[in-house]
Amino acid sequence: MGYAREPSSPIIAICWEENETSINLLKKLGFYFRNAITQNKQVLHIYEIKQEQLL
Repeated sequence: MGYAREPSSPIIAICWEENETSINLLKKLGFYFRNAITQNKQVLHIYEIKQEQLL
C-alpha cells in the first residue's frame, strides 16, 4: 500500500539561485542543497529535506 515508503519520501523546494532570503530560510528549516538546474537561462537551486527530519 505504500505506507512504509511514504515517510522516507523527501520534500523538495526550488528557488532561484539569487534568492538568498529563501535559501537562508530553507537552510534554517533543515533543507540541504541537492543540485542546480538551468531553466530559461536562469539557475534554479533544488533543496530537500527528509520527512522524518520535520517531526
